[in-house]
Amino acid sequence: MADINDVLEIVQFIKDNAASKQDMAAMEVRLDSKIDGVRTELKKDMREMKDELVGHIDGLTKLNEKFDHELVVLREKVERHDEILSRTIQTSPA
Repeated sequence: MADINDVLEIVQFIKDNAASKQDMAAMEVRLDSKIDGVRTELKKDMREMKDELVGHIDGLTKLNEKFDHELVVLREKVERHDEILSRTIQTSPA
């Protein structure tokens, strides 16, 4: 069984090595500061990613509009070819 000297030794060790209220308060301030820094960096990174994503979406939208325009032009060209082909078949001697 532990005698009083062992208990006193343990108490002294805890007293020498345990964090005080002031130590804990200082650590809390440092942690809050680091958390704020990480939060700020994350917001900045998210803003950059959002801007990049918006740029990609704009590019895809422009490509889609260009594709739609090309499709209309191609349809008109095919219709003209169909008309020419139909007239050629109708006017050609059988």
